[in-house]
Amino acid sequence: MRRRVPPVALGLVLAHVSLGCGGYRPVRWPRSDLWAPSRSVRPPIQLPGSGAASAQGRIQQDHVDVAVEFLDERQTKEAFHADFVRSGIQPVRLLIQNGSDQPYRFRKADVDPRSIPAASVARRVYVHPAETVARLVKWVAFFIPGLVFESIVEPATSLDFPGIEEAARRPPTPDNRSIKADFLKHEIADAEIGPNGSLAGVLFIRPPRLGSVLTVKLFTARTQQPAVFEVPTPPPVYVQARPYPHPYEKVWDAVLATSNDIRSWRLVERDKPRGRITVRKGVKLLMWTNAVQMTVAVEQLNERRTQVRLELPLPRSTTAAYGTRRPSIEKFFQGLDHLLPAAPVEVGAVDNPPPPNR
Repeated sequence: MRRRVPPVALGLVLAHVSLGCGGYRPVRWPRSDLWAPSRSVRPPIQLPGSGAASAQGRIQQDHVDVAVEFLDERQTKEAFHADFVRSGIQPVRLLIQNGSDQPYRFRKADVDPRSIPAASVARRVYVHPAETVARLVKWVAFFIPGLVFESIVEPATSLDFPGIEEAARRPPTPDNRSIKADFLKHEIADAEIGPNGSLAGVLFIRPPRLGSVLTVKLFTARTQQPAVFEVPTPPPVYVQARPYPHPYEKVWDAVLATSNDIRSWRLVERDKPRGRITVRKGVKLLMWTNAVQMTVAVEQLNERRTQVRLELPLPRSTTAAYGTRRPSIEKFFQGLDHLLPAAPVEVGAVDNPPPPNR
């Protein structure tokens, strides 16, 4: 028959282990996810770059400058921490600079009558009520034990519970009100632009057609005369270019070998004197096809520098087609980096290239 150890004796042993050794390091109580930020927490909105410097379309007339930047899916995820481009919401960054001597009035409805208010867009990234309830249940379940440990157990033992103090030092979890306020802060306002003034912000619209124009209307505050700015939307082609510090022959051989190694690509045509390779990407079975042809251009910049430029026609007709992850293209450029000994001098991907001059 086994002898049971009295609870009092077990408590004395634990107390001796905790208090008896002078050089004993404090035992860190396991950190709980209670004090860590929730995975659903959205950081503040951070727009990429400068609206004036990175704008794809810019029109200037009568000393008024209008710059437009269409944020693709990747840029939208990085800026707003949410994916709503492919679901029918296109963020457009506007910068209007009035260099004239008369004020102009801007309204979002004059750009697109169906523009989506920022408050409605913010609802797509709200913290779900179930997540809020789960955090509340966690807090209730761990607050009392944490208070007991910090007020009673920690002073008498070498245990250290990361509880009340750490929770107080952590930044507060943003709620739906703060998320909505952040969207409203970055939304462009309906306002009057005075002489030598400017207005900047984000406008949320339905995805426009590629290769079309976005009409921005301003009205003079005195005479209500319209000033129309037709800014072109991105062309229906995805472009990625990357220069390499190698001669033309070496880069051409690497491009040819990498294209043949990708299973989903089929080499249709190659023209070495012109530096053009035509590749069919996708599947084609009888009457059903999901294949598109793209062009890989090898352009010699000088004797030691060669640029590889890939152009892929976009089958979708709106700006929602931009920013979609393309694994085969990523694999293609990774293969080039592996075959060419040195790393590229500079890396550049043009997701939304400026439209050609007509």
